[in-house]
Formats: sequence, C-alpha cells, structure tokens
Amino acid sequence: MRTLIPIGVAKEYTNTKIDIPTSATIVEITAIADCRAWKYKKNAVKEGTGIIIFAGVTRHFDFDFKEDRNSLIEIQGTASVSFINASKHG
Repeated sequence: MRTLIPIGVAKEYTNTKIDIPTSATIVEITAIADCRAWKYKKNAVKEGTGIIIFAGVTRHFDFDFKEDRNSLIEIQGTASVSFINASKHG
C-alpha cells in the first residue's frame, strides 16, 4: 500500500539560496535544467560538490528539525522546489 503525500505549491529557483522552513520535513527538487544542490547551515561555508540533479529528474530529501534548524538549500542551475511537513499527513 502506498501513501501519497500532497507536496503543495512548488516554486522555481535559479542560482539562489533558499531558507528551509522550520516546519519542513521533506523537500522535493525537480531539475528544470541540470543543476546542483547543497544543504548547509546558514553560518557555515558551503563544502563539497553538492548533488547533481539532471534535467527532468525529481529528488526527495528529508530533514531533521533539530539537526537542520537554521539551514538552507543552495541551487546552482534551475529547479522547481517545494517543502512539506510530512508529520501533518500521518
């Protein structure tokens, strides 16, 4: 049995940093063009090469509120991004 979780409204981002909402437990990133994505603390330096997401591919990532508080996602390229709080959906 599969459970569908409504993702909500997605927004398109190009070469930018996005604050992770405090209520978010999952992020969905769909690459519109090949892109890279990083997650890191706001006061930290971005490290590594990030994760590459090829055009048309959708990736889901989960967050731990305590660990990921005050974090952001950086997108290099163009992607559609949406956040949800899965705990509200059982």
